[in-house]
Amino acid sequence: MVVPLPLQAIAILREQQKINGHTEYVFFSETAKKHQIISENTANKRLKDLGYQNIHCAHGFRATAKTLLQEQLKYPLVLVEMALGHTTKDPNGSAYGRFEYIDDRSDMLKCCLSFKISGSTLIHLSVGMSW
Repeated sequence: MVVPLPLQAIAILREQQKINGHTEYVFFSETAKKHQIISENTANKRLKDLGYQNIHCAHGFRATAKTLLQEQLKYPLVLVEMALGHTTKDPNGSAYGRFEYIDDRSDMLKCCLSFKISGSTLIHLSVGMSW
């Protein structure tokens, strides 16, 4: 899966590389019994520690992204599904579709980063961010 990353995400990954750059995985765990990566429970515990218990969970970020991108920002389902790493349900779609929509997905992520959610309202923060 090819993912167009905005500069903010690249900066975060570079910081994480300082911690786990000696391993194959971005979210490496020495204590993990399976695949040597942190579990969803580890991410959820950190969210709880940050005060988000019963408010948000790790997997909920994907649902939030899908809702924001489709309902609020009106992006087409195919772009949103590709951004989430979902595969086409149509048995012929994945066999014949060779598209990645890199430019469209990149623009979608840039637009998403220019908004924040305040309550149930989207607030536009900036336009023309440099990447």
